[in-house]
Amino acid sequence: MFKETFAALLLTFSLTANAGFVKTDWKSSGDSLSVLHEETGKEWLSLTQTDGMSINQVIAQLGNGGTFDGWRLPTASEVEVMLKDSFLGFNLKTGKNTYMAEGYNDAYWKEADTYRKQMGGTDYRVVDGSYWAHSLGFHLDDTGTQLQNSGMNHFNWKATPRLYEFNIMNQVSVDSNNWDASSTYYGVYLISDGGTTLSSKLDPTLNINNPDAPINNVPVAYLLSGLGLFFLSLRRK
Repeated sequence: MFKETFAALLLTFSLTANAGFVKTDWKSSGDSLSVLHEETGKEWLSLTQTDGMSINQVIAQLGNGGTFDGWRLPTASEVEVMLKDSFLGFNLKTGKNTYMAEGYNDAYWKEADTYRKQMGGTDYRVVDGSYWAHSLGFHLDDTGTQLQNSGMNHFNWKATPRLYEFNIMNQVSVDSNNWDASSTYYGVYLISDGGTTLSSKLDPTLNINNPDAPINNVPVAYLLSGLGLFFLSLRRK
């Protein structure tokens, strides 16, 4: 019975990404609209769900009854930790990190594509043989006052020789005093400590590495009571 139940739970999760990021389901089984960062035990909402929205529009939908009930804005530090684990081996700096390649050697397509699938793409277009792929999100700085942008840009320019550009954007100020700023290129990062997604409701241990997760805030007395009832039921069998 345990094996069958465990297998059923696994079916509620989606494909696994690299670097400790696992797709989870937000509202319904198989929607893959959230991703668990296993190292921190925190879940991120796909940027596709906030694409084109401003920070103020998203804030208005947080809280009971809102579209994003259970989610919150991440700190800039949380975004940076997520980026560092997403782009292992890359040196993140404040600003843009640009890498160029010539000919038919798209050296960083795998990294760009993995992040876009992991966090959700906010724009993808092909124009006259050139393409742009974005996975970018607004967030606030650690003071909670300034608007910033982080994420990934990937460009493939039609040229002779062909040119590629891969940018990791980390905490770049974007019209920092205008929380109503929005763009079709950007979403808004949202994070959950646990218990918001369908996957974490079905399996609260997904968030075990997050000290602020609901599973780590269950009263000790409740746990002991539950264990007592469990062992009592074993004695009666």
